[in-house]
Amino acid sequence: MKRILVLGSANIDIVLATQSLPKPGETVMGSDVERHFGGKGANQAVAARRLGGEVEFGGVVGSDSDGQMYTNHLRKENIGLRGLRTSHARPTGCALITVDAQGTNTIVVAPGANGAFLTPLGDSVEEAIRQAEYILLQFEIPAEANVAIIERARGFGKKVILNPSPMNVEFFQRRLPIDTIILNETELGSITGGGDSKDEAALAKHGKDLLAFNIRCAVLTRGALGAMCITEDDAFSVPAPKIEPVDTVGAGDTFAGAYAVALAEGKDAREAIYFANHAAALSALKRGAQSSIPTRAEVMEFIQKQRN
Repeated sequence: MKRILVLGSANIDIVLATQSLPKPGETVMGSDVERHFGGKGANQAVAARRLGGEVEFGGVVGSDSDGQMYTNHLRKENIGLRGLRTSHARPTGCALITVDAQGTNTIVVAPGANGAFLTPLGDSVEEAIRQAEYILLQFEIPAEANVAIIERARGFGKKVILNPSPMNVEFFQRRLPIDTIILNETELGSITGGGDSKDEAALAKHGKDLLAFNIRCAVLTRGALGAMCITEDDAFSVPAPKIEPVDTVGAGDTFAGAYAVALAEGKDAREAIYFANHAAALSALKRGAQSSIPTRAEVMEFIQKQRN
């Protein structure tokens, strides 16, 4: 098993369930407030670890009680914390999440200490990059930190997986070398000007347009329709298992973590997407970003049931 290093955000998620998401200017009634561990970086680290990966996490939390609680939580998940730092100037990040009866969500993120993930990266982060094989990134830390991480990772000959959320279109003008990008149709459209088509041939064309930004492989997640893999020489789809989603918060992060684990185990892209589709589907059957992430055993049992 090759080591996976996830560098990114750690947030406390504040979740409200509603019958329907509010329109601009509208007030709706919600459930009691729930607090969960979240942040795309930590979510993906927890997913990769529960699904069988050897995982290190690097990020920044506050010196507040939330930061200490989060650090203890990651330790209990048996995630290496070589690259985790504490900010005494900023609180631990948080996200405000509303989820409707169909499992659709809206999210507003307050970066807090995540914004203190700055360059230079520091010896602990550089050493964590050196010792990993796959580096998994997102866009909830400053862009310049991601630039420095990618440059350092390439210098060490590591493979970079990027999940560009929340979207930062300008980042791609730098044309930094990325081995795999995992994104949805909306994010694809933001970068290439296309992606809202349901036609696979059109999506494959826009996916190939994305490769011009110095990206070797694009994995396009499509919810209930599964996912597509697009490279310069090929494009194919892998269907998702049919489920009735309860909460899609964290499903994308579960997919990313699962995909990284499968690659670290030596699986090819088709096998990795198949595994990630099933992990993400299981996560959508429970509420919460990390509380919904399944274990490796649960995913393998789910796959077996789907085959029978």
